[in-house]
Amino acid sequence: MFFYELNKRILHQSGVTGQILFNAIYQSEMPVSQSVFFQPISNPKESMFRAFSIVGAPIMLSIFAVGCALASLVSGLQSLIHLATKNTDEASNKTIDSILTATVALVSLVAAVVSPVINLIDLLGSSLKKTSCDNSTHEDNEASVTQHL
Repeated sequence: MFFYELNKRILHQSGVTGQILFNAIYQSEMPVSQSVFFQPISNPKESMFRAFSIVGAPIMLSIFAVGCALASLVSGLQSLIHLATKNTDEASNKTIDSILTATVALVSLVAAVVSPVINLIDLLGSSLKKTSCDNSTHEDNEASVTQHL
């Protein structure tokens, strides 16, 4: 449970790229309609967080990738130990765990490289969406005032 919470926090600090990776790893049954892209910015603190994630995401995703690589190495060593003790079923399970964790590490490294672009596009799209929502609300208010006159 500790590593789940740690991974959740690390990926959360990676902005929308980390959220996508978290959903892909831990929430495979998430509905497609729950997109994490272009969510409106609700306050200045969130705006600063998203701006920071452009720079911070590669660092956080690299840390996550190193953790996954170490976990893969440990699973591989456990597989060898189980193989040496002729526990082939457990050795097979640990080998699969090792391969999956190594794959997640590789995907995390690729995500670390592309995350600044993804997070920048999300920040710009969210800002534009907030601006368009603010403009439509302003226009609706003007139309309401005009109707009452």
